[in-house]
Amino acid sequence: VLPTCEEPVAACPHWEQVGTQPSSLPSVFPVLHLRTGLEVRLIGPASLRLEAGLRQVVYVGGGFSVELF
Repeated sequence: VLPTCEEPVAACPHWEQVGTQPSSLPSVFPVLHLRTGLEVRLIGPASLRLEAGLRQVVYVGGGFSVELF
């Protein structure tokens, strides 16, 4: 509950300490996540997948898959 004052806000003694105490809220920072990929269908049920991206660090990866059914 905030105190009420009859005076203008700049002259009210209740507002002198507003914003001067440290907050207990955690710091907020943005997270950038970019991702791209390529999937190539090979002969029959086989495929090759390549990925690259950025999420705090740059990463590269890939995989080979064969569909059995």
